[in-house]
Amino acid sequence: EFVPQLLVLAAGEAFAPPGAVPRELAEEAEEVLLLLTKFCRAQELYTFIMEAFYSEDLPLGASVRGLQLLKATLLAMKEGKRPMFLGACLPVVLKRCLDWEMLCRGNSASTEQAQDRFVLVLTAACDLATAFVPAACQGGEVEEVGAVTEMHGKAMKSMVTGFLLKLFQKSLPILLPVASVDLEAGASTATLNQQHPSGSGNCAASLLELRYAEEPRPSVVEALAKLARGAAAASPRPIFSLLEEIDLGDPTSDGGGDLEVSSLCLAALTSFLEMLPEGLGHRSLMPQVLPLCLSPARHANVLMRSAFVLVSNCEAAGPGVVNLADLSGPIDEAQQAVSSRRSPSAAWAQRGLVLFAN
Repeated sequence: EFVPQLLVLAAGEAFAPPGAVPRELAEEAEEVLLLLTKFCRAQELYTFIMEAFYSEDLPLGASVRGLQLLKATLLAMKEGKRPMFLGACLPVVLKRCLDWEMLCRGNSASTEQAQDRFVLVLTAACDLATAFVPAACQGGEVEEVGAVTEMHGKAMKSMVTGFLLKLFQKSLPILLPVASVDLEAGASTATLNQQHPSGSGNCAASLLELRYAEEPRPSVVEALAKLARGAAAASPRPIFSLLEEIDLGDPTSDGGGDLEVSSLCLAALTSFLEMLPEGLGHRSLMPQVLPLCLSPARHANVLMRSAFVLVSNCEAAGPGVVNLADLSGPIDEAQQAVSSRRSPSAAWAQRGLVLFAN
């Protein structure tokens, strides 16, 4: 029953202000958590951990430690019971641990420090999900373990893929927020080739340029790339096949549930891969995905589908979206007018416009 308090104390030394939680107290709380994992029934401990996640007062550091404890608890269960418990906890992780207001509550740290802490949440959540991708479903062992285990394996892989892609979609605007969309003409071919090393930027000019609020840092880019690699590795279907078949019938749908792959998830992934800073591009998916070269027609199909989905989500993006067709002055003035209302999710339409124009 004291799991929430133990999580706060165990994470206090790393996340709380210096001196707020004595080291001895944090070490004792950590030791108690380890004893709970070792001697308590996994199902009972799971219940108390989930009650902690439902609490609105659970700090960020406690969420990170809670995800680690949740992973150990699920691994202690029998393999046949894991899909049911994992499917129940992953939506809670999406809604609670990655809630922007909760992450910002009481946080006076700089943007860089806040991003570093958020990266810790992503890493813990990604490690939690990828720990349950069954190896038996990746090779010839499937026939040996039987139809029931095969069915459980496919269900686990589907859940993990949907979770990681939804996690990616929610994290991209937080870690790479868009500050403005600049109108540019006559950008050099060398600059475009540097931005699009896969060959998508081999055109003579660029109409739009996406500028981020903060210079993307390697740790932030790697955290997002880790989510993408995990989703590609767990996906029952090749990730490029999913990108080539993005559903355009209902581009604003959530896919049917918290653990379902939506069109916006795949479009956000395309935007990240095509406009990734520092020239990483599709290579960020290696080694799970080989750097295959799509034909121009297939590449254009992925880009146009993704751009359509992103622009279609302009209403969901909130008041921070700028309608370029209605601009009566410089874009800087329009950006200043909405800067005070911008939220981390207000960027899909801008990303789609830049993806289409370039």
